[in-house]
Amino acid sequence: MKTQTNNNWHRRNYMKIFLAIQIMFLTLAFTSEGFAQDISQRISNTESLFEQMKVYKADTNYTHKWNEDSSRWELYNREISLYKEKNQLVGTLNERWEEEDLDWENYDRTVRSYDERGKMIENLHQQWSPERSKWMNLQLKTFTYDRLGNKSEILYHEWQQAVGQWFSTVRYLIDYNINGEESEVLIKVYSPATDSWSNDTRYSFIYDDGYGSPDKALVESWNGFDQEWENRGMYDMAYNFRGKKVKESRATWNESMRKWINGIRYLMDYDKKLLTTEIEQRWDFRSSEWNNAIRNLFSYDKQGEIKEMVEERWDREQDSWVTKNIYLYSDLKDLQDTTQKPEKKE
Repeated sequence: MKTQTNNNWHRRNYMKIFLAIQIMFLTLAFTSEGFAQDISQRISNTESLFEQMKVYKADTNYTHKWNEDSSRWELYNREISLYKEKNQLVGTLNERWEEEDLDWENYDRTVRSYDERGKMIENLHQQWSPERSKWMNLQLKTFTYDRLGNKSEILYHEWQQAVGQWFSTVRYLIDYNINGEESEVLIKVYSPATDSWSNDTRYSFIYDDGYGSPDKALVESWNGFDQEWENRGMYDMAYNFRGKKVKESRATWNESMRKWINGIRYLMDYDKKLLTTEIEQRWDFRSSEWNNAIRNLFSYDKQGEIKEMVEERWDREQDSWVTKNIYLYSDLKDLQDTTQKPEKKE
């Protein structure tokens, strides 16, 4: 009886998700706002955008949050991922569980589109407004590629609700070295007053060995008055033999002292290719040492999919890590039989 009940629930849940997906894409197709209007012009109004995008797979992943008071896992979030041919992700829908209503409520969603080469060219992000009972545009990113297929520009657009239009705000211009690795990212911002783009920030990547991932990144800010670049930040990175980042230190430039000042750093541990621990530390100027701040612990299933994340904060008085949140990821909605709290990891 339990198996049959579970099967019936999965059938009902699948139909609900399927309808939600159709509504998600149909809404994008026939709304009159901005980016979605461009989509509606590319398809026939008599056809479903869901069918046009040839979505053939929808994966649902549930997030459960541990409740100390009830000593049980409680539903927190579910993410529905939509794929087309070759496992190409075309959309994600996040919903939060409302305990009072015993139902899911929309939270946010993204929709991606690709060119004929399979390169992503548009990424739309929207958030649900419970007050208006509608999706609200937030941000649209468009991507441009060079002749070698490298990403050469990312253009950000912000939605202005008052006038119902997209406005370009930031441009990321990307250059590559002879090895095909990123050498520079130039960030420009748009000024409506002058109708022009101006320099804002520049990232210059340094490769000690001439290949692989960058070992350093110099961050500079544009001084519009003097018309020159000024030091702003420095990233130092270290990697293990698999090429995985194990340390990232960030420093800021102090002009009066003419030196780099430590700010924050991240330490990462892995089980082969899977990230198991990430620690955030902050620099203490008085003691001239790094102090623990935040630690995230990750565990995975046999397929390498994340199944649990533990968020911790460093308690100076106890001189130990204190758990703040625990999240369990699963393709199952109901975990009523799972009431055991995960063991604390050191």
